[in-house]
Amino acid sequence: MHVNLRKKEVQACFVTAVNEIYCYNVDTELTSYEEEATSPVLSFTALCSVAECVQHQYHFINVMKTWTEAQRYCREKYTDLATNESQQVQKIISDNNSSGSGIWIGLFRNRDLWQWSDQSDSSFRYWKTGEPNNLGGGENCAVIKPNTQGQWNDILCTNQFPFVCHEGE
Repeated sequence: MHVNLRKKEVQACFVTAVNEIYCYNVDTELTSYEEEATSPVLSFTALCSVAECVQHQYHFINVMKTWTEAQRYCREKYTDLATNESQQVQKIISDNNSSGSGIWIGLFRNRDLWQWSDQSDSSFRYWKTGEPNNLGGGENCAVIKPNTQGQWNDILCTNQFPFVCHEGE
């Protein structure tokens, strides 16, 4: 059995209109057997705003999982699924999701109320027009739809998508 490991790292930063600095790293490890498989993990950190310096670290996991599997993965490896409190985070995800698929975030429906997986009390919402609509019933999880400027869509939790974890508070 032949195993060949390579690692590639890329870092980029940008400043938002409200003077927040966002940096992100893409670490890609390639494992080679007979075929090459990629498993990129995108990490990005909001470093400082003008008012105060607060660190938020997010990890884009380019692995297809159901919402529950993604939540379990994030809780085991990081803190939880991402709580999207700003459009800047959505922009980073949109810019780095080349597949154009939906991306799980930590928002889910519990008894007709939408709440964050990490129990945070953020009221930020960025639903696509007409969403959430619970089409056909049972659409209890939220995905970011990059092809709609990062807006959210409610969807069945059993679908499989890449996802974003957060680390820290």
